[in-house]
Amino acid sequence: MPRTIDPVVTAFGSVAQPTFELGDGLILRPFGFLDESIVRAAFSSPDIVRWHHFRVDTEADAVAWIERTHAKWVQEESADWLIEEGGVGVGRVGFHADALRGNAEIAYWLLPSGRGRGLVTSAAYAVTEWAHDLRFHRVVLQHSLHNPASCAVAARLGYSFEGTARQQDLHVDGWHDMHQHAHVAGDSLTRTSPGG
Repeated sequence: MPRTIDPVVTAFGSVAQPTFELGDGLILRPFGFLDESIVRAAFSSPDIVRWHHFRVDTEADAVAWIERTHAKWVQEESADWLIEEGGVGVGRVGFHADALRGNAEIAYWLLPSGRGRGLVTSAAYAVTEWAHDLRFHRVVLQHSLHNPASCAVAARLGYSFEGTARQQDLHVDGWHDMHQHAHVAGDSLTRTSPGG
């Protein structure tokens, strides 16, 4: 059937996934297979797993997760970056894309060693800027109401609070209401003090 609109973002996975150098030893880079221990540490940590729908228990699981991040980049479905501080992997920022409509969702996690210094805020800022440069019009950040740290990240970035979706996401402890925040191209983007 003929489309009434052209895709908003025509391509991003046809080039190498970028690396971002954010200063002070903070780098966002694609995951490599030597990062499997970081993936295992994250997805076996109860305070990270509680917000996800899976665990990573073995080296093979971690390698498969990393392989999927590479495949999804090429397929233009998503991007995942390792947050590296001083050469040490401490977290992840992810980007789930709907290139046809120019919409996306940003997500992240941090190991305990990376928390409290604003690393997620800096990483999400860089990825939001990158997304808008590619012509993604709207980037959404969603989180459970039981996760106030993510609410604080959204506020520091200047993502607008849009409301609460009741019982939107099923976790192991039941249905969670979800806050939705969004950043639309042209909105101001900020990077205030640490905490995330």
